[in-house]
Amino acid sequence: MTASTTLPRPAHRLPAQAVLGTDVAGSRDTAEALRTAGLDWGLTVHNTDHLTLMGESGLINTSLPGQRLIMRDDTYQGLAVVGSRYTPVTNADAFAIADNARDLGATFAHAGSLDHSRKTFLTMDLPEARVRIGGKDVVDFGIVIRTSHDGSGSISGEISGKRLVCMNGMTVGIGEAQRWSIPHTASAHSRMAEILLQGAFRYAKSFAAVGEMLISQPMTSREFADYIDALYPKPEESQKAARTRWENRRGELMQLFNIANTQSEGRATRWGALNAVVEWEDWGAASAPAPVKASTRLEPPASSPTLTRRERNRPLIACSRTHRLENTNPPGHSRRGGFLAFTTLTAATSAGTRSGRTRERTKPGP
Repeated sequence: MTASTTLPRPAHRLPAQAVLGTDVAGSRDTAEALRTAGLDWGLTVHNTDHLTLMGESGLINTSLPGQRLIMRDDTYQGLAVVGSRYTPVTNADAFAIADNARDLGATFAHAGSLDHSRKTFLTMDLPEARVRIGGKDVVDFGIVIRTSHDGSGSISGEISGKRLVCMNGMTVGIGEAQRWSIPHTASAHSRMAEILLQGAFRYAKSFAAVGEMLISQPMTSREFADYIDALYPKPEESQKAARTRWENRRGELMQLFNIANTQSEGRATRWGALNAVVEWEDWGAASAPAPVKASTRLEPPASSPTLTRRERNRPLIACSRTHRLENTNPPGHSRRGGFLAFTTLTAATSAGTRSGRTRERTKPGP
């Protein structure tokens, strides 16, 4: 039975990199991938000591002492005004690590730009990192490499996950590193590619262990209702619009958990609960146009989310409303509806096992 929700059907869901980027899966190397995606342009740098602008009253001569203007070298589109110490890095140089990653088994997937070319990304799939939760529920993993041309960030690589049945972004906080800064030196590319891919495989292995734990733990409809009510507190009666949105969201979440086909693997378990919430956050949380939602998913998090003591001790999983990606479902993060950071926390079975052992140790003798 299919849940009657406002979410798009799984067959119509596209990961953010597919909405914002170009399919470069057939590329043999990074240079070809960049050409295919229209990212094979360079950068030019100009000082801003003498500028001429066209104003409403005519030409204006001005200056920005100590600053430089970064432009694309093909269209001369301005990308940023930066300080004298900023070193621009072209797409070709920033993504050169992808060739090393390909030699280690990664395959090209998508490439594209955001914010009028100020930020660019390249995604790669890791076929050998695929896991099957409960033996059937397929989750694929990959890496997202990003750079910016506006002075806002460094070159970085991040792990991304995707549950195939619903196209949910599946990157959760499980204690493994998920994001690395990539030095801009050719000698570091080979080693960084190894670190990035090894980290991705470690993450996939740890994720599989968490997934198996969650799918083994039953969860009733009542328990799920209590869980989502803790994640999304009920607004006051006086907040009529917010109350209506809360009721609609709650109804859709209950349907996703109880009857949606996308939860057929892991129905009535904590794994199903996680996927119901992630599915709603990724595909039903906002009515923004697809490119806007996709851009949110691709934005990297500004920082790791901070959990309250209540959240740290809450059974199952705690949802941080700090999204993760300019990524995929790239890379996603402060508005809802993107690629969320979910942290796996104290599992009931683990807590029960620990308390049982404690009782055994403290059991009085005959």
